[in-house]
Amino acid sequence: TGKVSEAAVIGVPDEIKGSAIVCVCVPMPGVAADAALQAELSQAVVHGMGASYRPRQVLLVSDLPKTRNMKIMRRVVRAVYRGDSPGDLSSLVNPETVAELQDKLTG
Repeated sequence: TGKVSEAAVIGVPDEIKGSAIVCVCVPMPGVAADAALQAELSQAVVHGMGASYRPRQVLLVSDLPKTRNMKIMRRVVRAVYRGDSPGDLSSLVNPETVAELQDKLTG
């Protein structure tokens, strides 16, 4: 939609479907991180992939956890979402993103 600069999509267990997807997105500068954007992004996934791929949740964050090579660490995102330990974070250039993600999930 041109409103997201980065995204990480993770699979999480789902009692009905077996697994569901969660999208963690970084809005473009100047784009409001609000419920309307979350709904628009969810609808964009449904439009492009079909209703069975509707995200369980769309989270909007200021940044995603990355390594020094700028690789998005989906393992960390998945662990935080599931409430598990994110493990070794020493390779992250921005470990503060883990706390922000935890706050979004509990907040």
